[in-house]
Amino acid sequence: MSRAEAERHLRAAVVRGTGDRGSASVLLALWAVVLTLLAATGVGLSSLLAVRATAAAAADLGALAGASGVLGEGAEPCARAAVVVGANGARLLACRVEGAEVWVEVGAAAPAALARLAPGWAGTVRARAHAELVAATR
Repeated sequence: MSRAEAERHLRAAVVRGTGDRGSASVLLALWAVVLTLLAATGVGLSSLLAVRATAAAAADLGALAGASGVLGEGAEPCARAAVVVGANGARLLACRVEGAEVWVEVGAAAPAALARLAPGWAGTVRARAHAELVAATR
């Protein structure tokens, strides 16, 4: 093969390409989409865990407030529990008093974006708690 033929052959190969030209851009775009979806999932799950913690804390404090209301100091136990639960960013869904025991169920609203992603879910994170007054003995 002469030098001129080799140069012509080389130019033709360069012009034609090897078929994977631009594939790095496509792979980079796909990785960007995957990483964005993973980040969005992480943010969504962490916000859901924060709402769960809020609901659990509100339920615990509401049950304790209701139990202190059993002593007859001021408001009725469930009314006292509702005030405390509301002050902690949730709402009282159910309250039951039996003697010195109080059971509460509370709900806290999840972020609207998460509620839209799960069809059929009301977007409320629920938590339950129970408190009982026990006589202290020495």
